[in-house]
Amino acid sequence: MKVVWSESFTKHFFAPPSIVREWTARMKKFKEVVSGKVELVPPEEASLELFELVHCRSLIERIMELDSIGGVIDYGDTYIYPGSASTLVDVLGGVLRAAELAEEQGFGYTPYGGLHHAGKCRAAGFCPANDVAVLAEALARKGYRVAYLDFDVHHGDGTQEIFYERSDVLTVSVHMYYPGFYPGTGWYAELGAGEGKGYSLNVPLPPRSGDEAYAMVIDLIVKRAIENFEPDFVVAQMGVDGYWKDPLGGALNLTANTYYKIGEFLRSIEVPVAGAGGGGYGEGAVVPMLSELGFRIEEEPTPSPPEALERVEEVLRYFEENVSWF
Repeated sequence: MKVVWSESFTKHFFAPPSIVREWTARMKKFKEVVSGKVELVPPEEASLELFELVHCRSLIERIMELDSIGGVIDYGDTYIYPGSASTLVDVLGGVLRAAELAEEQGFGYTPYGGLHHAGKCRAAGFCPANDVAVLAEALARKGYRVAYLDFDVHHGDGTQEIFYERSDVLTVSVHMYYPGFYPGTGWYAELGAGEGKGYSLNVPLPPRSGDEAYAMVIDLIVKRAIENFEPDFVVAQMGVDGYWKDPLGGALNLTANTYYKIGEFLRSIEVPVAGAGGGGYGEGAVVPMLSELGFRIEEEPTPSPPEALERVEEVLRYFEENVSWF
């Protein structure tokens, strides 16, 4: 299997310094572990200007400005370090190459990417600009019917915002939802607007939902959405920060079993699937990343509390009653 890789992935992240260290440790460990197991290929050539497919020109200009001096680009947690714009370009090139690999081998993957909090004219949540939204838009402009699946512990709010009034791009986000948990959006009643009504699906899970509830989400909701929407191409944000050992977002209490199931499901889809690594911090993130790529790592499955199982059933009923095509 071919996987996208650039050494720039180990050099910059768009977060406060303490989190940058956790991120670069993840990237370095990933490279160490997969070397010899997969074929590493470089990102496609890209540019900052390509982000204008989905973003305001003013946001891209601000990134360019801060690239020479450094600074915070949003309300306090998204950083542009001097010289880091080149890494952002490689991140975009990575998802574009993953899409090429998907057409070649069915499934393509880049370990960096999935900067899903960036909205049309705003950076947010360690995400200066939204690479996966650019890929989805580029595919839609080719005439493809696109499904975007987001498995990060945090709601894919930026991607949802960009496509909220569109019916040619379906967004599905499975995430933790709890008072005070970032970004605070993604309740199941957020279904889209205008022509896009019914094409934004959210599965908001309570803390410590565990493997059992997550498996229900995949089997009863995500699979059904893909089968009935019938996309030509799938873009997946494969964040692993719901993993039980994750220092930032492990509150979903998921094990390697869930991430193996996510990867198995994505590789079973009968159209090309391009995956981006998404969230996940520290060297421990490599365990669920490898699981998504099909390497079996045994861990004791986590049970799910009744409120998590009930939430999945509640969301399923809501979609059946309110989304005609579902």
